[in-house]
Amino acid sequence: ARDDVAGREVILEQELRAERRRRIDLEAKVTLADTWKTEAAMADRAAKIASSNATLASSAESEAAREWKRQAAEARRAEARAAATTHRAEIAAQQARQELSRHITEEQMYFSQQISAARATEAEVLSEAWRMSGELRSELDVVAHKGRSGGATSSNSNSNSAARQALKDLREVRQRYNNMLDELPGTGETG
Repeated sequence: ARDDVAGREVILEQELRAERRRRIDLEAKVTLADTWKTEAAMADRAAKIASSNATLASSAESEAAREWKRQAAEARRAEARAAATTHRAEIAAQQARQELSRHITEEQMYFSQQISAARATEAEVLSEAWRMSGELRSELDVVAHKGRSGGATSSNSNSNSAARQALKDLREVRQRYNNMLDELPGTGETG
């Protein structure tokens, strides 16, 4: 019976050892499974963080790309506005040059007309002066001729007063002639 008890003890010890091994193996498997689960969860978290970071980076890159596009579009609009402003300025400058040229041409025509009118008026004044001068010379010659032919004393006195009157008229004519010349546009005194 001792042998049986001893044999059972040995068998029980062997079964106990086997049970311990199974329990250790199961604990190892459970621990390994937990480790795998933990590693899998960490890997999953890392993947999510990487995905989140990638999404954020992609979002930031998208935002930067949108900002660059917006700035490029604004630069194109500003360039178009500047080109339009330059074009309007060139058209305005061209119109101003044309207007100035037209104005200068009109002024030159007006000036030419004034010079022509002044020359015509001067010619009329000179013609009238020569005519009046000729008439006065004729009258003076008549008075002088009467004075030489020896008329009566009263006739001499009439001749002298006529000569004085003719001289006075001649001076008035000369003054009017000078005044008319002074009034001519674009000419100075010529008498």
